[in-house]
Amino acid sequence: LMNTSYDKFIRTTDEDHEAQVKKIFKRLYDQGDIYKSSYEGMYCTPCESFWTESQLVDGKCPDCGRECKPAKEEAYFFRMSKYADRLIDYINTHPEFIQPVSRKNEMMNNFLLPGLQDLCVSRTSFTWGIPVDFDPKHVVYVWLDALTNYITGIGYDCDGNSTEQFKKNWPADLHLIGKDIIRFHTIYWPIFLMALDLPLPKQVFGHPWLLQGDGKMSKSKGNVVDPLDIVEEYGADTLRTYVLFMGDYGAATPWSENSVKGCKKFLDRVAGLTDILSEESVSDELEMKLHRTIKKVSSDIENLKFNTAIASLMTLINEITAEGHLSKDDLTIFIKLLSPFAPHICEEIWEFIGGEGLLAVSEWPKYDEGKTIAKTVEIGVQVNGKVRGTIVIPNGCEKEKAFEIAKADERIASFLEGKNLIKEIYVPNKIVNFVAK
Repeated sequence: LMNTSYDKFIRTTDEDHEAQVKKIFKRLYDQGDIYKSSYEGMYCTPCESFWTESQLVDGKCPDCGRECKPAKEEAYFFRMSKYADRLIDYINTHPEFIQPVSRKNEMMNNFLLPGLQDLCVSRTSFTWGIPVDFDPKHVVYVWLDALTNYITGIGYDCDGNSTEQFKKNWPADLHLIGKDIIRFHTIYWPIFLMALDLPLPKQVFGHPWLLQGDGKMSKSKGNVVDPLDIVEEYGADTLRTYVLFMGDYGAATPWSENSVKGCKKFLDRVAGLTDILSEESVSDELEMKLHRTIKKVSSDIENLKFNTAIASLMTLINEITAEGHLSKDDLTIFIKLLSPFAPHICEEIWEFIGGEGLLAVSEWPKYDEGKTIAKTVEIGVQVNGKVRGTIVIPNGCEKEKAFEIAKADERIASFLEGKNLIKEIYVPNKIVNFVAK
């Protein structure tokens, strides 16, 4: 559908994963982090989760909103409370760990600060799953199995014989996950890692939902937008761009087909840039804006501010269109910046202009800090406190030069004619003010 690819497709039924989960479970049991007991509480069958009465929302599962029923079952538990203070301290000293901040506040105020309950990590009411080696009527319950796949999939070994790939790639720079499973990734997962003496991922970002009508898209509500239809009508790049452009990536956003159409028009304009290719150099003004855009988009991508990165490119294409021409090198920079959001059209343009290899793996554009600074600035000129006009001066202009340029302006000169200058004031790159009588 989206022409995506992967390096390795991982299943939790892979033999190497199952072997490691068994060893992880045994290690945590041996060091006292896992113990055997029984669980009695309110149980949500669809989520396969136990809840206390206080955690229910209007008597229903806080995750899915369905009915919960009383249940009791023998199980192994992980001592979450043992690591709670350590995790709270880590979050407080690593403010970048949980993003956006609203998700961090939710985890702290709703779960960590009120006190963590120990976590059920095995089940006996079904047989699917990884058996506990030393107690085979138990199978390892979802999260200890599922979350550890992040490390077993790249070669983690509980006995200390991890692969070079694991040593190179862990800790992850980023876990990008849906906000409805952020609790498991920011409480359960870091505590499991602490118990295994492994470093935590550098950041966990809980991305929001696309909303339809008065709430989350849901099959049960019948309000789901079929991505197949969107891709067929507008293209995969349009859908990618829309999803990443529509609003702050930390906040839920209403679905809007009009905005989808707007993204399609933007990409059509990008395709049209090949029609204005020229050997002529762009103006100093456009060169400055190009370098500013490289700087802005690079920073925004690093900070997951995808909407403002795309907005910067939309602004830049307006500037390019106004200029009326673009060099091959500058077009290459533009499509490299856009490529993370609209890879297919950018690869097509790259091939059209004779680029070699894949654009997606080519070197990322670099900006010249000096070229992000305007060579000239327009400032206001006041006479006796009232703005009488504007002048263009060199960036960083000395005050005597600024006064000279202002006095040479015909409009300003007319307001000063026949008067005595009492005082000259210059706020660098901001304003000139003449006091005259």
